[in-house]
Amino acid sequence: MDTTYMGQNRLYFNTLDSTNNYASLIAGKSGIPEGTLVWAGFQSAGRGQAGNRWKSEAGKNLTFSLILYPHFLSAEKQFLLSEAISLGITDFLALYIPFPLIKWPNDIFAENRKIGGILIEHAVMGNKMTHTVAGIGLNINQTTFDRDLSGGVSLRLLTGFEYETETCLNLLCTFLENRYESLRQGVTCRLESDYSSRLLGNHRWNTYRDASETFEARPVRVETTGILVLETRRGEIRHYGFKEVEHLVTGHS
Repeated sequence: MDTTYMGQNRLYFNTLDSTNNYASLIAGKSGIPEGTLVWAGFQSAGRGQAGNRWKSEAGKNLTFSLILYPHFLSAEKQFLLSEAISLGITDFLALYIPFPLIKWPNDIFAENRKIGGILIEHAVMGNKMTHTVAGIGLNINQTTFDRDLSGGVSLRLLTGFEYETETCLNLLCTFLENRYESLRQGVTCRLESDYSSRLLGNHRWNTYRDASETFEARPVRVETTGILVLETRRGEIRHYGFKEVEHLVTGHS
């Protein structure tokens, strides 16, 4: 595997309740180096953003968590890590499919359907990050999805080919390490620019829903803090934090 540390120390389980739960238990302990990867063939209680369940067929997809120690990153800039992880995933997917995109804040889409998701959990001391657990779910070979995941898609559905999941994981780790190292080296302008350019609905009007209404708007930018800035058709500029607004995605591209 062509990485220096990302995924080099690997813990595999046939079944876990949640790779993020297990990774959080061992993060920071002696003998757990940066880039340690906790991988499960099946998660019985996989978690997505804000407590949502992540459902995945056993052995068909990638469900894993990475342990990182981003001491170089201040707490108020923690969303940059989400950007780096999201971009690493889209870099990998771009090897196989055109235009993989990021649905703010942490979902990965292809052809207007969800192909992956990220759950990032931080431990902070003062203003510094002590450790991060980055949970990643990526649909590789699954061909059917539950009714509530009718918008789901996989690499196999998109390309018609079946993939060896460990080979995919090794390649993905390479792209994740490249983006993480860019962040460590302070190349944040490139990260933010690439994230904006791969944002689902960029440069077009989209339908959103907040606590009071459904409205049309387009993304203006995503701030370093993770705040999504939208411009409505009326020219109003609105700022939203996580779970304060929903991008309503309909149809396939």
